[in-house]
Amino acid sequence: MLNATLSLALVLSLIYPICAQVKPNRRLLDGLFGPVHTSRLEIASVAEKDGATVEGPRTLVMSVEYNDDWTQATVRNYRPNGSTAHKTLHTYDAEGRWLEIAYYQGEDKLIHRSSFLYDGEGQLLEQVEYGPSGSVVGHTLASHRKDENKAKVTEGAVYDRRNTLRGSSMNKTEENGAKGESAFYNPDGSVADKSVVRRNEEGNWERSEFKADGTVSSRTVSISDGKGWGSEVQEYNGEGVLIRKQTYKHEYDSSGNWTKESEWQWESKSGKSTLVSVRYRTITYY
Repeated sequence: MLNATLSLALVLSLIYPICAQVKPNRRLLDGLFGPVHTSRLEIASVAEKDGATVEGPRTLVMSVEYNDDWTQATVRNYRPNGSTAHKTLHTYDAEGRWLEIAYYQGEDKLIHRSSFLYDGEGQLLEQVEYGPSGSVVGHTLASHRKDENKAKVTEGAVYDRRNTLRGSSMNKTEENGAKGESAFYNPDGSVADKSVVRRNEEGNWERSEFKADGTVSSRTVSISDGKGWGSEVQEYNGEGVLIRKQTYKHEYDSSGNWTKESEWQWESKSGKSTLVSVRYRTITYY
């Protein structure tokens, strides 16, 4: 049986566009621009010392390596001792669409893999999930249409290895891209989750999450730094009260990719923000 996590992962591939733009300036897996060869992500610990926040040692957490035409990317996640915990191999077509994703434990123990099929317009039609033995453990079918207002509607259905429906999804994006709606449904057709993403009056993106009864459960506002990354994320509860806030500061290289990201978290009780993480990216280019 296809587990809940895997089902959600399959549906999410329909809800969110496959991240690729015409090379060499497309956004790649980890949000990079340009003819990237490798990227290594390290996180530095932070601590209070003599009333000041200081950085500690850096720990390698992830690396990405692309081939020279960006049709293949290898992502590694590392354990604290530096060994590979998981490896993911992404294969793309010439337009940057996923053809296959293979997931490994360590360097070479295959866990599962996914393959992708598209229509003549490059829209996803089917995603098939395989177990380590090569047997099919689930698949997702997708359909695409325009509604009466020319909004793009994508509908998906997730099935397990016995071809039993495990859930479905709907994503609708307005023609101008300023608003999108998505919903997940249980096998009986009842709403499991619904969200709406829109650009607000200030030009920032807002994401509202709804409960099954239609009431708002949370709202998140993402403020851009003007270079493609967020400078602040605000989270509100269903009553509109600010409950969390993260602030980010980035340093960029000449290709427009950030090489240092500092994150502060705001505490609602004290009203103060504290530095909680510093991330470093080392990037090489072809």
